[in-house]
This record gives sequence, structure tokens and C-alpha cells, in this order.
Amino acid sequence: MILYVDIDDTICELLDEEDYTSAKPIQSRIDIINELYDEGNTIIYWTARGTVTKIDWEDVTRKQFETWGVKYTELKFGKPYYNLFIDDKNIESKTFFENNFKDNHDKKNLIIVGSGTSIKNRNLGGIIDSHDKVCRFGGSQIKLNEYKSDAGNKLNFLYQASNLVALGKLKEDMQKNIKEYKKLDKIVFTHSRPHGPRQRKLYLEIKKICNENGIQTKLVSLRREVYRLLKLYGLHELYKKSFTNGYKYPTTGFFAILDLSREFNYISLVGFDKLLNHENTHGTDHYYGGDCKTSEHHDLICESIVIKKLSDKMNNKFTLM
Repeated sequence: MILYVDIDDTICELLDEEDYTSAKPIQSRIDIINELYDEGNTIIYWTARGTVTKIDWEDVTRKQFETWGVKYTELKFGKPYYNLFIDDKNIESKTFFENNFKDNHDKKNLIIVGSGTSIKNRNLGGIIDSHDKVCRFGGSQIKLNEYKSDAGNKLNFLYQASNLVALGKLKEDMQKNIKEYKKLDKIVFTHSRPHGPRQRKLYLEIKKICNENGIQTKLVSLRREVYRLLKLYGLHELYKKSFTNGYKYPTTGFFAILDLSREFNYISLVGFDKLLNHENTHGTDHYYGGDCKTSEHHDLICESIVIKKLSDKMNNKFTLM
């Protein structure tokens, strides 16, 4: 399907009608169009910016799209100025987004399953798997059947750290259980520093397996992507303090919460023991075994504060379990 989409007062709010740099994104609407793009539709943004004044707004618009995370096939200028558009294939933006939101988005819910030991002995497996989508973190998927009663075994999004050990375990498990991985919506690989030669080689081998089996993947730099997302939410100044106080890099769990908040209206969080309890103590265990020295590398107190502020901005969209 080919969709032409307006920009101003459609996916953004124009605070000054004569200055397009004043535009503020309407993230919920951008997310809806992005989802249509991800489903394979052709998205063409068509704008009247500069039609009357003859001012070239292309650079400003493309930079805004990049900052706002807008996905599109083509950006076109030269849309005519008019007061009313009468057409057999038109729909007013408010009507479209309100209907689309109610029909397709309000019912979508997600649970992000952390690896904390608070999951154990609570028999949450059925509740976790009842969500529309389930996000987990690399390593946990290998032992899902063993902890099914407590953690469930449904898996849609896998957020995977890309250090050598983690990538090695992932490749080995994919070779044994590729049918299960083919069911995933996406694997998101995160890295906090550039890959070394061995990491790069291993990542490319896994990427090849994914490509051959139709598994969607994405590779992101944690620092860069977290900062970009927080800038979208207007929380980047708070988080920048961590970078200047010896902070090393964000957690993959923190990134997953930020990343998926744009896509889902209702998000449950379980197993984020330290992050949600404002703790920065060193060392903990995963519910499925193995020591996790998370706090040596991250500022969990800062991350928990940011998540609380994000939840407030989004009308308490997070539910803690």
C-alpha cells in the first residue's frame, strides 16, 4: 500500500506557523506510521513547507525526521497550499490516528522480563506468556523450559549483549534450536564499545544465520541510541549527568525499556530487581543461574530515576510485577 502523509499538525505540532524549527513531534502518531512502514507499506511524506515562501526547509525537515525517529520511503516538497482537499481516498489526520490507535494499539501489551531472582517461586509463567508480546534478554532464552512455571517460555523480542561470551552462547544455541529463533519478531544486538576482530567475526556469523532464516536483527550502540531516545522524551539532560560522573554505559534492560516504550501502550516489568529498587550494590544472580556483575558497569540509580520520570510523562504506562 502507498500512503501519502502530511507533516505539520499531523505527526508534529507547529508552535510557530512561520518557523518550522519550532515543531514538536507527536510520538504516538509517528509510531503508528512507523509501524505501517515496518509492515512493508510505502510511506511518502508530502509537505507544503516552503510552497508559499519559497524557503528551502529540506535540511531542517530531514534532521527533524532523524531526531524524531521517523521511518519513511520518500520525503517530497511542493505540496500545494489549499483550504480544503476533497478526494475519494482522503482521511482527516485526527480521525485516522484516533481510530487506528483504538483499533490496533490500545490492545497491545508487552512484558519485559528481566533476569532478577525475584521471578523465582512466584509461578508467574502463565501471566507472563498471556501478554501480546514478551521481551527477554540474551542468555535467559536458553533455559526457558527449565523455568517455565516462573518465567514462562514465550519470546518475541530478544535483546542481546554482544560480548564474546554472550555471542558464543547465542550462536551455539541457535545452531541447536533454530526453529525456535525463527519465531522471533526481532533480535536487537547491543554494544557499549566498538567490536574487536573476534567479536565482529562472531557477530557476522550470527547475522548470516539470521539472514538465512528470515530473522530480523538490529545492531545498536547503547550510549548513542539511549541518548537519542532520551532526547526524544526530553530527559537527556538528567541522564547526561551520569556520563560526566564516571558513568560507563547503559544497561541493555534500560535501553529495551526506552526502545519499546515507543511501540507499546501498556508495558509490564518483572525481574528488574536492582533497577526498580534504586540499588547500586555489586553482584547479583540471574534467576536461571550465573553471576551478573551489572552494578560495576552501570548507574542503576540514575536509570531507575529516569524510568520513573518517563512513566510520569507517559501517564504511568509501566506496571511493576
